[in-house]
Amino acid sequence: MMKKGEKMEIDSADASAQLEMNYQALLENTGISIVIINTDGQCIFANSTAAGPLGCDVQEVIGKTMSDFLPPEIAQKYLVRNRQLIQSGKGEVYEATFDLPSGTRTFLINDQVLKDDQGNGFAIQSSSIDITERKEAETILAEKEQEYRLLIQNLPGTTVFLFNHDLRFILAEGYVNPEFGFTTKSLLGKTLWEILPEERANRLSGIYYKTLEGQSTENYISEFKGKSYRVNFVPVKNNQGKIIAGLVVSQDITDIKKAENALLESEQRYRLLFENATDAFLLTNPSDGITYSANPAACAMFGQTEEEITRDGRESIIDLTDPRLPHALEERRKTGKFSGELTGLRKDGSKFPIELSSTIFSDNKGNLRSSIIIKDISARKEAEDIIRKSEEKWHLLVETIPDYIALYDADGKYLFLNHFAEGFSAKDIEGKYLTDFLAEESKKIYEETFRKAKETKETQYIEYTAFGDNYTIRNYESFFVPIFENDVFVNMLVIARDITQRKDAERLLVESEANARAIMESTDDVLMLIDKNGIMLDCNEAHSKRIGLSRKELIGKNVFDFLPPDVSERRSLFIDQVLSSGKPYQGEDFRDGLWNEFKIHPVMIGNEISNNVAVFSKDITDRKLAEESLKNREARLQELNATKDKFFSIIAHDLKSPFNSIIGFSSLLARQVNERDYEGIKKYATIIQDSSQHAFDLLLNLLEWSQSQTGRMVFTPEDVDVAVLISQSVEVLLGAAQQKQISVHKQMPACLVVWADKAMINTILRNLISNAIKFTNPGGSIVISAERTAEELVISVADDGVGIRKESIDKLFRIEETHSTLGTQKEKGTGLGLLLCKEFVEKHGGRIGVESELGKGSTFRFSIPLKKGI
Repeated sequence: MMKKGEKMEIDSADASAQLEMNYQALLENTGISIVIINTDGQCIFANSTAAGPLGCDVQEVIGKTMSDFLPPEIAQKYLVRNRQLIQSGKGEVYEATFDLPSGTRTFLINDQVLKDDQGNGFAIQSSSIDITERKEAETILAEKEQEYRLLIQNLPGTTVFLFNHDLRFILAEGYVNPEFGFTTKSLLGKTLWEILPEERANRLSGIYYKTLEGQSTENYISEFKGKSYRVNFVPVKNNQGKIIAGLVVSQDITDIKKAENALLESEQRYRLLFENATDAFLLTNPSDGITYSANPAACAMFGQTEEEITRDGRESIIDLTDPRLPHALEERRKTGKFSGELTGLRKDGSKFPIELSSTIFSDNKGNLRSSIIIKDISARKEAEDIIRKSEEKWHLLVETIPDYIALYDADGKYLFLNHFAEGFSAKDIEGKYLTDFLAEESKKIYEETFRKAKETKETQYIEYTAFGDNYTIRNYESFFVPIFENDVFVNMLVIARDITQRKDAERLLVESEANARAIMESTDDVLMLIDKNGIMLDCNEAHSKRIGLSRKELIGKNVFDFLPPDVSERRSLFIDQVLSSGKPYQGEDFRDGLWNEFKIHPVMIGNEISNNVAVFSKDITDRKLAEESLKNREARLQELNATKDKFFSIIAHDLKSPFNSIIGFSSLLARQVNERDYEGIKKYATIIQDSSQHAFDLLLNLLEWSQSQTGRMVFTPEDVDVAVLISQSVEVLLGAAQQKQISVHKQMPACLVVWADKAMINTILRNLISNAIKFTNPGGSIVISAERTAEELVISVADDGVGIRKESIDKLFRIEETHSTLGTQKEKGTGLGLLLCKEFVEKHGGRIGVESELGKGSTFRFSIPLKKGI
């Protein structure tokens, strides 16, 4: 083991060998051609990358001179140069091309001088990278650059890009849309991700990489900011077929696309028109009648297929014997157009009238062609015939209708009138105008209406009064109907009607509606007219006020939208019931804090039930409240009556009984005193004392009860320590408990301050504790506890005595059901104690209740709300 401070001796030969191995490995794996040449031009080191292009291995290179691989004059030149570099100690970087066994190669060479420990140069380390292919690529790209520039100059709206294997742009020429955010100049040297958003660059990079893999992409359509571009991606190769770059040619084809779309739409419209037109469309040769195409309507019209029509030509569809045909052909030849009627020919030989329009034009090759549109006018001809035949019937009809029908020309001159006054005829209106037979008061309105109908091209309506037969005032209405042909006003048709009777009926209806409206608005009750679906047809002001919307806003609304869902459903059923039965329905409901009495009545039209109902609704809340008040008063009177009966019962029975005992046993006591029977005296004195105490308790409860019932007991709350009151009540009643050997326990905090009436709390505690002692068996126990919550103080008095029957519990706190039971030692109760407890607890806003099981005892609880922060 080496001691501290002892130096380790290293075998310099081993270290040198190891260093040489590491250096050799490093130079072999750099991928760079490295040779070391001494001052004599001899190679003293070479890696395999340098030996490869020379056509030999490393061992064959070492020891050789440059003249072994290069022409003598070049080898001598490099020998002189190397010696100069070694002497100067400075390196050099340069490009050089050599004819080697592997071919002519171009290298980027970095020559550095190797120096010894004294700083003297002894050799040249030449590191070189083969840049033959790069130089070829640069040459090719330089040549192609001129081609691309020439291409761009002849392709407007076109941009050419060249990119290398890093997707970095090395050439950019042509037009670039300013909205792209870059120019061709700013594009050079940047990658795809430096000029495009990342998402778009990622999407396009796949095409760029495929291009560098040799895959061309033609006519790729790119949409950007409302513009369309056709993009082609082409790999660029050198003379050996290696891909050296990618070419992108982008052309703005927005206008071309618009033109193509317009042309496509035009062709589609023409095709749709051609295929779906109801008229026959044909394309023919105007000189010989040869037909080139026929649409489906033509085939259907002539009963032939398109092949048959194009095969047989004009002769198969036009009646050549029609005398009008030569004139039609001559007119089309002279003017290039023809429009008129001819005779069509069906496949079965039948003939029918047609309306034909034809135009001669030149196609895109300069050939004369004619387009023909044919309409089957058989139905029109039949209609015209019918019209001609029915004209006399029409005249007869016009003459017989009671309305006045007049036809005027554009100037208002009479052309026709169906009715004439007595003594007048058609001759009398010849040359006359529409105002010639009118009274002065009617002329102006007629002239104004005539002018307005003519100018607006719309029918005008007027109402006016005039003298009728026997010089009576009549009401009239007139319709002025303007007649136009090719947008030129030619005639005015006026229809006049006597509407005196209708006006009289309308006036009566208005009066009737006014009367009905007055009746509807004269009441504060709600009146509505609705249809079977609940749509408001009319209502009065009372309903508007209740809903809070005007009558105009309510009409047309669904009344069910203003009702709760359950009420809405019931009302809908009632309406269906009324309309199906024809009988009214009356009912009541309560909503929004109000009572409503409503009646739904069917609306009759004659003897028929319409689809409408009238709804009458009345607010009966006051009446309902009065009825409820009467019920409450009745219940209160019953309660007061029961109280009175209870008072009389107590006075008549319960109060009499103890006084009878006092009086009777007082007499016996007096006799025992005379007889000096002290045992008897003690017995009767005890009985008298118990009876007196019972009478006193009864009187005390009666006094307190009467004061509470008559309102003379004033509720005067104050801060009271209930724990102290409980202790005082227990102390007062402790003697009665001890006589029965009953133990009394208190479980409560030392201080229980609440806001309460002290006297009332004392009465409650006295009665509950006294009852507990009364109904607890000798030797039993009573527990008095108190618990404070966040909102109230709850006090409990629990015993293990006789308990209470379940059916008797509900009677404990009711005056009319007063329940009194003898104690375990026949103690009597007043029957009013628990009623007083309930009355006083409720005055505090608290609650009182009992839990009991027969034979196992009872627990009475009452609560006092906490107030004033206590």
